[in-house]
Amino acid sequence: MLIFSCVFALLSFINDFDLALSFFLLSCTVFYAIASSIIVSKRFKVNPIMHGNFLAVCTLTLIFLITPSFRFLFDLDLPTVFARRDWESHYPNMNLLVSSAILALKSGEKFRKHEFASDLKRQKIASFKLSKRDLHIIFLYSLVVVFVLALYYGAWISSQGGVSRVLFGTRALRRSIEVDLGNGYALDSLFGIFGVFTFWYLVFLNRNMKKARYPLIFCSILLIPSLATGNRFFTIYYTMVLILIFLASGRNIRKRFIVFSLVILVFVVVVPREYRGLVERPSPTKLLKLLSQENLTKTFSGEDLAMAPGFAILLANNEFSKTKLQGRSYLHIISKPIPRSIWEGKPNPISQRIMAENFPEVSRSTGFAFSALCEPYLNFGPPGVILFFFLLGVFWQGLFRLSVVENTTIGIYLNSWIAPFAIYLMRGDLSVDIQRCAFPLIVGLMPVLLFKFFHRKSLS
Repeated sequence: MLIFSCVFALLSFINDFDLALSFFLLSCTVFYAIASSIIVSKRFKVNPIMHGNFLAVCTLTLIFLITPSFRFLFDLDLPTVFARRDWESHYPNMNLLVSSAILALKSGEKFRKHEFASDLKRQKIASFKLSKRDLHIIFLYSLVVVFVLALYYGAWISSQGGVSRVLFGTRALRRSIEVDLGNGYALDSLFGIFGVFTFWYLVFLNRNMKKARYPLIFCSILLIPSLATGNRFFTIYYTMVLILIFLASGRNIRKRFIVFSLVILVFVVVVPREYRGLVERPSPTKLLKLLSQENLTKTFSGEDLAMAPGFAILLANNEFSKTKLQGRSYLHIISKPIPRSIWEGKPNPISQRIMAENFPEVSRSTGFAFSALCEPYLNFGPPGVILFFFLLGVFWQGLFRLSVVENTTIGIYLNSWIAPFAIYLMRGDLSVDIQRCAFPLIVGLMPVLLFKFFHRKSLS
């Protein structure tokens, strides 16, 4: 598998490669990757969405296969910022590189496949072996963490003006009243609280407690401000975390709930894209009117899913292709936790720098990423893409084992957070987007870590 990945990477260097053939090879690669993931999920009798590799392949399929096909079938124009540049000449090269990435991902998965040979049957869920007193102590630590974060978030909101406009205002409304969005910890503190509640949602589910509905309700409430601003991928990602925790507890989702979720998903994907640019809050009637065929078409033809032509444009840029950062962009992961108020000269994220260099006319008003292939390519070229996706395949396969085969509580929790991160990561950059996963995940585990540190007790 890794050999084929390298072959596709080498083919991506060929100029004037046939476009139709490149799409055919990409389609075959996608079909193989999805089919093999479904076979594995049936083997362990779990939903395939519990595997990060499956979610990664599905997201890449949406970006590089479904969306371009949608544009072709309905004869949709690209956004102007892309259409007036050379996006066609290197499209076949990009398709081959995507195929190489998917095969490298599956190679990483196969690399750890031998570990599953003796674990054909799922083990029973291994819950925390703690007394009620210990759980009460961890719960008190959780309350302290939640209180501190809520206090911090409340102080930030009060410093920005009207609570209602800051908490539930659209993206355009926040900009109009000059809300300071540079304080990342203040913004993400709400998601830190979400992380704590997801931990207790898992604990209650594992202990078959009816009380599991309460942390689930709190988690749902905490997602409302994000959706109100028009941020869809936050909402989708964090909802997926809850779904994976539910599935890992051995429960199945009813078919009517799946149908209902698909309807809600269409609403969440389409409507916030339209109202986030409004300064005034839309009425419920106006919200329903935003769910139209025209707006659905915009979702597929707009910048939201235009990573494919965007990355093809970068490949056509000789300066971009020749630039090799040798891994320097990943140093941003280390500097990410440092607030810009402390380090004023902190380098901008890689996607911002690429936008400023290649699309200067819109870089100040538009944020855009070029898919998960862009950053490893910019650092090491095609070998970087192969290595990056191979390591992702190994990593997500290991989490899948911990969650599905060994069924450890910590494995379930980590996989529930990190597997759906693939949906976010495949659209962006690891060095930029890792905070979306790492911060709430670490905060969610903080009460347990505090318990272990102060009480010197090992956890199962």
